[in-house]
Amino acid sequence: MKSRGIVWVLCGVLWLAPLAAQAEELPPDAVEAVVKVLQEQGLIDGDAARQILERKAEQDKRWGWLDRITLYGDLRGRYEGFFYDEDPLGGERPDRNRLRYRLRVGLNAEVNEYVDVKLRFASGGATNSRNQTLGSGNDFLPDTFDIDIAELQLHPFAKSGHDVTLHFGKIKNPFVTKEGKDIIVWDHDFTPEGGALTYSAQPVDMLDVDLNLGYFVADENSGSSGAKKDPQVGAVQVRANLKPADAIRVGTQISGYFWSDLDTAFIGRASAVPGGFTDGTTANITDIRAWVAYTGIENVPLKLWGNWVHNYSAERTAGAGPEDDAWSVGLEFGDKKKNVALGGGWFEVQANAVAQNFTDSDLFDGRTNREGWILYGARQLWQSTDLKFTLFGSDTLDKDVAANQANSDRIRLQTDLVVKF
Repeated sequence: MKSRGIVWVLCGVLWLAPLAAQAEELPPDAVEAVVKVLQEQGLIDGDAARQILERKAEQDKRWGWLDRITLYGDLRGRYEGFFYDEDPLGGERPDRNRLRYRLRVGLNAEVNEYVDVKLRFASGGATNSRNQTLGSGNDFLPDTFDIDIAELQLHPFAKSGHDVTLHFGKIKNPFVTKEGKDIIVWDHDFTPEGGALTYSAQPVDMLDVDLNLGYFVADENSGSSGAKKDPQVGAVQVRANLKPADAIRVGTQISGYFWSDLDTAFIGRASAVPGGFTDGTTANITDIRAWVAYTGIENVPLKLWGNWVHNYSAERTAGAGPEDDAWSVGLEFGDKKKNVALGGGWFEVQANAVAQNFTDSDLFDGRTNREGWILYGARQLWQSTDLKFTLFGSDTLDKDVAANQANSDRIRLQTDLVVKF
């Protein structure tokens, strides 16, 4: 009777589904609906129906976790050109053209109302870049595909309604914002390793506030190198968005980064000039950012943004001051879905303002003592498919500071086709 009932159910799914749709109280589960109709038609008895539903419950328990997983990804194809002028040291470099791609595939798993797991794998493999250059390996070698994010999220106050999240692992950087080009302290592809706490609140209707705290380990020293402690950074950030009128939004973001236990190897990577990033083994950096957004013009939203960065621990550079400041200012306008989105900005980063091993890898090639501009635009061609362009121009900021001047005077063009799935 058991096997016969299952056969009847399979047949019923095909030719009795219309009857189930006509039931006065249709259960939300289609299988339960069909079983109910089969019973009403006298085609199966109560024992067969119970056995079918029990087996279905077992399968739901076994495979139901798939409903809590969301898959996503994006693929970016890029043409990139470098056009060089003579650098301050008198060196010349031929222009360069290359094709690249970036592939990212991820999943978000809702384990329960208190726990989420986020994974993302990406091409590339460099700290500040996930791009893979076509032809970079001899004879079409396979490309690398590494863990980009492995993040455990805890929501301890999920039932109380407080938006507090604890992050652990290799996490998405919570300390960057999409309010303009936030690229001086951190490259956008950078994913730190450690822990963070994020908290969001709306104390009044017109004000949104975020608080972010973090602790990250840059290099775990086993002791074999002679170093006793791990280079690390603590971070604190407050972000606020105020909407005093329907068409106006103003915001600010204040960040503090506190590097400690820096060893010789890390200081060498972080400093544009020998030891300039720090006067010892610590570095304290402040980043203050502000923006104003206006949406009063139909289909042409406007946003003006700027920031200032200061390294309080920078060492004086031979023949110059501590070179401890960086700043940027920019303007964005338009809508990529309705017409086109355009933007531009100017950037100056003195030699010791930030750790150069984490700053933007596109405008300044991951180097400090640079100044330059960015022009960028985007247009949505089809759903989840964007065409983008970015034009970078950079040069040495202070030619009296012998830091990263080679090949500094150049124009860089990126044309991207980005597909999200």
